[in-house]
Formats: sequence, C-alpha cells, structure tokens
Amino acid sequence: MNGATGDTIEAHVSYCGQPSIARVSAGATTPLFSEDVVSLSNEPANGVTERLLREFRGYCEAFFVRLAAESPNELVALVRFGGLRPAKLTFAAEALGLTGRAEAEPLLLELLNTHPSALVREGAIYGLLKASAVQARPLLEWVSVADPSAGIREAATSALELL
Repeated sequence: MNGATGDTIEAHVSYCGQPSIARVSAGATTPLFSEDVVSLSNEPANGVTERLLREFRGYCEAFFVRLAAESPNELVALVRFGGLRPAKLTFAAEALGLTGRAEAEPLLLELLNTHPSALVREGAIYGLLKASAVQARPLLEWVSVADPSAGIREAATSALELL
C-alpha cells in the first residue's frame, strides 16, 4: 500500500527481488532496506559513497552492476572502503571488473590474494575475468593450486582457460 503524508510519499516496492519500502520526498527517492553494510573502515574521498552507504543498505548484484556503469568511482570506493559483508562484497568485486577503471585490477588482485572469505575471492576472480585482466594470470595460477578452498581453486582454473 502506498501512503502520503505532507510532502513525503511512502511506497512498498520490490528491490532486487526483496519487498522494500521507498520514501520519496522533495524529488529524491530513498530506499529503506535491511542492514547489510557493516561500517566504513576508512573515510571515502567524497561524500557520495557515504551517502550511498546510508541510503542503499540492501545491496544486490544488479545494484553493483548499475553502479559500475553509472558511478564507477563510487564502486571503487565501496570496494576499497565500504566495509561490505562478504556476501555483498563478492557482487561488488565482480561488478568492479566492468568499470574499466585503472584501480580495478590491482584492487581485485588484492582481494583475491588476501581476503579471508572464499566468497569474496571468487567474486574477485569473476571481476578479473570481466576486466580481461591478463596480468592476473600468475596469481590465478598460484590460486588454482594453493588456495585452501577447492571451489576457488576450480574457479581459478576455469578463469585461466578463459583468459
């Protein structure tokens, strides 16, 4: 049910396949979602990423793909400083490969090489594939034999075949 109070309209909508509520006030839409952002580990370089963290708490894969196309700098900042949980960071890492930004590949390599979550490392592999990051080949070769996760070793092996 949609409702209006004063100059604010509240509507029940679907976002990323989840029922959500959006509030529209003075021409700006603010989706309200469940808490999926942990915290900022460092202050982003600009306020747009901070605003995104406040307003879009229920990220999904489609959100990150859209951000890659429309605001690639913000996606870089979210991956670098966003404090996203692994289930969301994997989507962000994968979408990062679509940005064409110079910062994307080193950031994805860092995630693949150092992140403790296999889910995030998998997203980094797919992001590197989307970026056609041929320079990632040596790390992918190492990951394909040395990663503690069998699924990540398999994903790295498949990525090597596609690069």
